[in-house]
Amino acid sequence: MSIFNRWAMMTGAGTAAGALIVATAGAALEIDEARADQPTPLAELLAAHAACKAAEADACVQLSKAQDRFDATPASLAPRAVLPNGECKGAHFDCRVISEECIRKEIRNAHRSYMDRYCNPWARAMFPGREAETRAAIAKSQRRAMRRLTSILRAEKQLEDAVGLTAAFAAYDDAVTAETRAALAIHAYRPVTAQEQAAKAEWLHNEGRRKNYHFSVEELDALFSSLGERA
Repeated sequence: MSIFNRWAMMTGAGTAAGALIVATAGAALEIDEARADQPTPLAELLAAHAACKAAEADACVQLSKAQDRFDATPASLAPRAVLPNGECKGAHFDCRVISEECIRKEIRNAHRSYMDRYCNPWARAMFPGREAETRAAIAKSQRRAMRRLTSILRAEKQLEDAVGLTAAFAAYDDAVTAETRAALAIHAYRPVTAQEQAAKAEWLHNEGRRKNYHFSVEELDALFSSLGERA
């Protein structure tokens, strides 16, 4: 179930945005008007979230640049079979497009088909006494292909490190995590002044539009908690 549908079910409203903002803006709060013009804790949370969003955007740009550097290098192709002299036979698989699991499955399937083709009653009749040798040769070819794939993937990982792609991915993940935590802190914050109440409602409106109102379960839970009864 999507977040939008979950929100609609829980509120009975057809539009998440309207229900979300109205619920926040209309929450029953005891407003301390004497503190309305003072700096508020919410202002610090909003500033922290803005900084996290900027850092996330920059990390995204750096990740894109690192990906471009990586894509500019030649693609690595893994062979389906490898002969004793190192010659590659059959189709080749692009390790940047096809997953390791799929490539290994294709290598196993290819060598299984070699067994069916060269180790059958017809082959035994045409080449008596050669089946064991043939089976051993096919098995060795499969092992060589698997080792070649492992070597190629290791080289790809080293290349990712060299062009900064690995570090860029890690930095982006950290930036996304920081932005998520900063947003959750705002969702969970319970305004104590009219100024904070209006500021949070405006932030929810802008954040909702930015995310097309697809708030996470954690965000909704935090927001609901902030709308509870005051002690």
